[in-house]
Amino acid sequence: MAYNYFDIEYAIKEHDYIIDKTGGLSGTKDKGHLEAVLDFVQSDMYYPTIEEKAAYLFMR
Repeated sequence: MAYNYFDIEYAIKEHDYIIDKTGGLSGTKDKGHLEAVLDFVQSDMYYPTIEEKAAYLFMR
């Protein structure tokens, strides 16, 4: 099954939107780490199912 993934720019944009609406600290502490997490979760070798991908992301 092919999944549609979002990129780092979209993740940051959505994060900033949520922060704007709910409060909290804006900005990104470590953009490189965030990019690595988003890239890693796309690997079907490590996380072949959508459930495993979601669990990995929620544990980060």
